[in-house]
This record gives sequence, structure tokens and C-alpha cells, in this order.
Amino acid sequence: MNRQRLYYIAMVPVFLIGWLIFLHHTYRAAVQDKWMEIAAPWAGSMPEDAEADKLTQYGSCVFTFTDSTCAETIQDCLEPIAIPVEQLKDKEHLPLTEIESVYRCERPTEKESSRDNGYFPRSYPVLITLKDGSYIYYHESGATRHISDENQPAALSPTFPEYLTYSKQLDLFTLFTDILFTVVLPPLLCIAPRLWFTRQRRCLLSTKTTALCLLLPVALSGVAVATVKLYPDIMSITGNFKVCQLCAEWALTLYLITAAIIGIARLARRKS
Repeated sequence: MNRQRLYYIAMVPVFLIGWLIFLHHTYRAAVQDKWMEIAAPWAGSMPEDAEADKLTQYGSCVFTFTDSTCAETIQDCLEPIAIPVEQLKDKEHLPLTEIESVYRCERPTEKESSRDNGYFPRSYPVLITLKDGSYIYYHESGATRHISDENQPAALSPTFPEYLTYSKQLDLFTLFTDILFTVVLPPLLCIAPRLWFTRQRRCLLSTKTTALCLLLPVALSGVAVATVKLYPDIMSITGNFKVCQLCAEWALTLYLITAAIIGIARLARRKS
């Protein structure tokens, strides 16, 4: 097997392994950010085994974990009241047959200053114990209520108020790496070696070169984007077609520029 064929065979799994490592890193960072935004003011730091699943219908985030210490902390923070499953509003996502107990407490999720305008957003933190010993924690949606009576009790302060000021910053590294893996890197990995291998031959426009320099990078980009489904709701990618279109445009541009440079270099050598 020649070096060129060996390279293209090895390139695909190496690229996809690197992409999966990046996706896993991004997923864990996204879970941490969601926990800090939603659960941390009431539950404290996130358990190491916490997972997250975004609800498409309600736009909230459901966390699952097995850390019993964290569950006890949540119960102490929320002073939960046991209720039947039937009283839950947003229960379409729950494994109803596996639930052992449900606890919910009406509790504000915004700062006390939210009352300045007379409106007080509320939601219902929910802690669920499953029969296998794991836990589910999320905030059930609640309607915004108008508070007109000044004698209403003040907003309850969360147990960990230091997390109320947490705000996610734009992760430029993740954005850059996302673009690098899906748009820039596939053409570079495919085109540069092919043009290097064929720099002394007249096959820039051959069928094999077209496949390796144009079709392969686009296909590789599509497969990479498709793997995002393993980690839903964490990436900024809007769709396979758009990403593959950008990859194809970059591949074609890179190929034409490189071919032009090679052609000019050959012409210069001939005249010299």
C-alpha cells in the first residue's frame, strides 16, 4: 500500500476521533454552564456525574445524577413538599413508570430586585427520585405573577446567592474549534497532501483528485456534523447543508488557489 492511500485511510478515523473528543469536552462545559445558570443558586456545585437534556417544548433543562449528597442538599434548600406525579405540569419528558417520589416547591428563580417593577417571575424547582436510585432535577415552568400588595412577603433568598450573578461568556475557543473541524480542517487534510503527492504530475484535474480534494472533505464535514446528534443542544451548528456548503466553498477556493500557484510555479520553471 503506497503512502498516499495509507494517509487517506488513516485520516478519516483520526479526524473523527479528534472531533468526538472535542464534542465531549464541549458537552461537559455546556452541562456545567447550564447547572450554574439554573440549579446552582438552589443546589450548589454540580455533581461530577450530572448529565443534561434540553426540553424542546419548554426550553428548560433537565439534569440527572446519582449523587445522594447533592440530592439531600437540594431537599434542604428547597424545603420540598411531596406531591403526586399527576400534579406536575411539564411531565411529558419524565419516565413516569420509574418514578419513586416527587418533590416540588414554589420558589423564585430571579433576584429579589425583580420585584421593583411589580412583577415577580416564578418557577417550580422539582426533584424526583427514581427507583434505580438516581435523581432528576429541573425547573417546571410557571406563569409570571403580578404582585400588587406591598404586604406580600419578600422574595425568598437562595441558599447559594453567589451563583446568581453567574453569566456565561462567549467561548471563543469552542467557536473557533467548531469552525476549524467542520469547515477548515477537512479540506486542508484532503487537499494539501493530494497536491503534494501529485506536484510533479499532470493530474490536478483528474477524477481521483476531484474526489479527494472536493468530494471527500465535504463528506467528512457532513459526517462530523452528523456526530453532533450524540450531544444534542450544545453546538452552534445550524444544519448539515449550510456547514457542508461552507466547507465546499472553502475546499474549492483552496484547491483553485493551490492549483494556480502550482501552475505559475511550473510556468516560471519552464521559462527559466
